[in-house]
Amino acid sequence: MFSKAELEQFLAALLAFVTGTGLSAAMSAKVLGASHQSMCRWLTLARTYAAAQTDSDKPKATVYRYLAEPAMRKLNRLHELDESRGLYTAIQREKPSGKVDILLAALDGRAV
Repeated sequence: MFSKAELEQFLAALLAFVTGTGLSAAMSAKVLGASHQSMCRWLTLARTYAAAQTDSDKPKATVYRYLAEPAMRKLNRLHELDESRGLYTAIQREKPSGKVDILLAALDGRAV
């Protein structure tokens, strides 16, 4: 399981990704290789953490490392590409399926 600091870092990165790309939970799950159910759970948790005013407002949560680490590696790679090349801005006019294709190609090194 993630430590509290790792959990907060993961949730912040996930929320930044979804906000930056404008993708739904289902489409985000496809890009990050997670199940739709896990993605919905993680996004709900990320929004709850983002809205929390104090640590006591944050719910206790469990995110298993073996499920989240592959997604975190992909999030970090996509964040690097966004910072260096403006990936999220470049895909804003695409349809959701087009965004997914571009993001998957960027992760594979085929685009960007």
